[in-house]
Amino acid sequence: TREKASAALYTAQQPFVEGKSADAETALAKVVERFGGTASGQQAVLMLAQVQYEQKKYDDGIKSLEKAFGSSSADFKPAIQSMIASGYELKGDMAKAAEAYGKAAEASAFPNEKQTFQASQAHSLMAAGKGPEAKAIWESLAQLDGTQVQQEAQVLLGERAGKQP
Repeated sequence: TREKASAALYTAQQPFVEGKSADAETALAKVVERFGGTASGQQAVLMLAQVQYEQKKYDDGIKSLEKAFGSSSADFKPAIQSMIASGYELKGDMAKAAEAYGKAAEASAFPNEKQTFQASQAHSLMAAGKGPEAKAIWESLAQLDGTQVQQEAQVLLGERAGKQP
């Protein structure tokens, strides 16, 4: 089954690579439907959502990802949640994007990836007008010694402090 799923994904990628969005969407949807529980099926749903987002079918992309999330492996859950967040960003719903980035951070087993998702969550919260919630995340990230997000958090907190009366 893994070999069949891999072959199906390979075939479905061709229209994707060629920029044939409608054909790619159809082919990738078939891979997701037939092999959703496999790594190839989970890669296909990420690509399917990307194709749907490129066609401005944001709700369709989000629905595809949410449907696949439950049966996805732990390895794919952060990527799927991050892609859901991207869909909400493209729709302009920054509060829901922040929520999805938070779920991606919770699902991640890797500290750097988790921190990157937390930073994205904080950015989305700021864009949604939820400064205090964003500040709490930035303050937490600012305590991480020697990380890239620590520097970003410290800069942003410093900028916010400079704007305070």
